[in-house]
Amino acid sequence: MTGEISGDQLASDLISRIRQVRPEIEIQGVCGPGMRGLGVKQVLKMETFQTFFPVSILLAPWFSMNINHIKQAILELNPKVCVFVDASFLSFTLASRLRKAGFKGKIIKMVCPATWWPDHGRKQKLEKLFDVLISIFPHEVAFFQNSPLAVHYFEHPLFQKEKSQTSSQLILALFPGSRPIELRFGIHKLLKACVLYQQRHPEVLIQVSCAALELKTLIKKAITRFPKANIKIETNTAMLLERAKIALAKPGTINLELAQYQIPTLIAYPLYHWTRWLMLGRLKLVRPHHAMINFVYEDEVFPELLLNELFTPEKAAYALENLDASKIRTACQSLIQKLKNPDPDQSAANLVLHSMNMLTP
Repeated sequence: MTGEISGDQLASDLISRIRQVRPEIEIQGVCGPGMRGLGVKQVLKMETFQTFFPVSILLAPWFSMNINHIKQAILELNPKVCVFVDASFLSFTLASRLRKAGFKGKIIKMVCPATWWPDHGRKQKLEKLFDVLISIFPHEVAFFQNSPLAVHYFEHPLFQKEKSQTSSQLILALFPGSRPIELRFGIHKLLKACVLYQQRHPEVLIQVSCAALELKTLIKKAITRFPKANIKIETNTAMLLERAKIALAKPGTINLELAQYQIPTLIAYPLYHWTRWLMLGRLKLVRPHHAMINFVYEDEVFPELLLNELFTPEKAAYALENLDASKIRTACQSLIQKLKNPDPDQSAANLVLHSMNMLTP
């Protein structure tokens, strides 16, 4: 089960690897396009939950109704194992309701929520609700040292990809996010930053990543604000990563992919004033870096314009202009080595099969 595009990609990779070992296993779930493409039986569409946490709260009856629908389906199926991929608020809520309903199967959480986030008790919730935690960042294993929760680190599957193509076209790639609400609020501001950069570099083509086809209309509408700019939409993320020379991206999994391809990148997002005030003040998120990729590296991989400074298109364009490509590529290489799996023969798929007592000797 997952609730967003990046989680669907991880889940799809996990399912493919499980089927390589035990193709007869029946898999059902909350599916995104990747999982549906693998023929996973759909309990509910992933897109149902593809929204921000505050919106979920505002639509609490709708959210609760869908959670109960999934819970009931799981109780009726009574699977040996449930795997919740990313989407932490959704995972916590459903796991809690399953435990209260007496579900006896194992519940695995894939992708640890940000344990550094000042939400007191988050670590304890993980230990209470889940049997196994699959982490994609090695530092999280030490965080759970002496914990009753079994925590395993496995290399993110994207690190097994290699850049194979080159392009003579100078492409500025924009990765604005995969949730409709993100695009409605922020894409025009991110696009303006790209256009300001393009005005100083007319040879540059702006390509906007469209993570899902249903987002294309929103992206097209935003592009119409800049009729004189050279902007195109790219629906193939892998192709865009292959060709991009520079990038502007919101924080998220895409930052890891950009690091894998060693693309000089600015991480930025135009937060609401009250959101930034809340996170910096009430939640006391005061640190040199806030993007997860920089937090994990304990230094700057990509410069960021998030909580440290109020976003404006002009500031973002200036930051893009001043990216140090050589320094960034060196940091990307160091980060990838740091996140490499020390035991490539082990995999999350084997761990899930072992939890089901179905791992082939």
